[in-house]
Amino acid sequence: MFTILIADRNKHVRELLKRELSAHGHQVILAKTAAEVVMIFSTKELIDLLILDPDLPNGDLADITLKLKDGFDAIPIIIHSCGCERPFSISLSNKIYEIEKGTTSIEKIKILVDQISRKDAGRLNAL
Repeated sequence: MFTILIADRNKHVRELLKRELSAHGHQVILAKTAAEVVMIFSTKELIDLLILDPDLPNGDLADITLKLKDGFDAIPIIIHSCGCERPFSISLSNKIYEIEKGTTSIEKIKILVDQISRKDAGRLNAL
């Protein structure tokens, strides 16, 4: 099963993403603060994808990156942000995607998650 950690400051966005991605068969874990992201990421055995609001309470993208640098290099990350939150001056890995929050962002995320999960499943089948 493909496990997704969704971290967003907005409860409604977290719940909507969880509902939509769970309906597609993914396991979803929610976090509302940077501290929760760090805790979940360091205790959960396997996170396949992180959907991240870069401006979480208790820390921002830079704070989370510093604490989880090694783990971030291993998984794809979808940065779900408002356009005003750019620029991102942090180079995390080659698996970074950005989707700007808006009326079509949930659909874009679902499409991207589907592509990433299929690519991940293909990589595992090749091993």
